[in-house]
Amino acid sequence: MYYYAKVKLTSGTTEDIMIQRGVRQGCILSPSLFNLYNLLQEAISEKSGILFYGMNINNIRYADDTVILAESEEHLQAMLDRIVDK
Repeated sequence: MYYYAKVKLTSGTTEDIMIQRGVRQGCILSPSLFNLYNLLQEAISEKSGILFYGMNINNIRYADDTVILAESEEHLQAMLDRIVDK
């Protein structure tokens, strides 16, 4: 469960991606990582994301889970690059 992940795209699902770092479900570090709210807000442009009922949505956070949304793979990669650069 914790060794590989996949990314779900409109065009299908990616091959397995090896998870090289991170925290496991329920890890005590999860709440601290979730508190990186400001970092995500600064790193993800308000113009990035998808239009949903007239609102631009570029990320969804619940408990210790985060989803980043983009119009294309290129826009998603650009947002991820900005997060890594912060």
